[in-house]
Amino acid sequence: MTDKRRATDHVDIINLEARYVMCWDQADGDGWADVFTPDGVFEVVPVGNRAPFAARGRQELAKFCAGFNSKYIGVHLPSLPYIEVAGDEATGHVNFHFVAIGRLAAAHTTTRTATGHYRVRYRRTGGGWRMAHRLEKPMVSAKDEFFDY
Repeated sequence: MTDKRRATDHVDIINLEARYVMCWDQADGDGWADVFTPDGVFEVVPVGNRAPFAARGRQELAKFCAGFNSKYIGVHLPSLPYIEVAGDEATGHVNFHFVAIGRLAAAHTTTRTATGHYRVRYRRTGGGWRMAHRLEKPMVSAKDEFFDY
């Protein structure tokens, strides 16, 4: 692989990561699903008393994004990804912090934060780099609830 190709691949994957957070944070479920391959998977490992979760394929991915964003609005604060490219496949590690607020009812507001990392497998496609599998590992999570009176 040439240095130019390697640099281009890294920049393209960094842009894909930026598109991932932008689409999620703007509640663009179809755009968020499009950062994945058609058979792509977003998975969250079980932590504490939380069950594992996985959305597979673009339809499930878009539905998951829309469902979450129907209750919360938030912003991702990712680190730069560590990327290793091997031909048309790549792997990455991205640390993140996510902050969200939701109005669940007229008298019920909640805030959520999560900090952790993603392990990502990328694949070069005819449409550019896409995520084949994204595994989220939360390390810290907090939720506060506020009730009007």
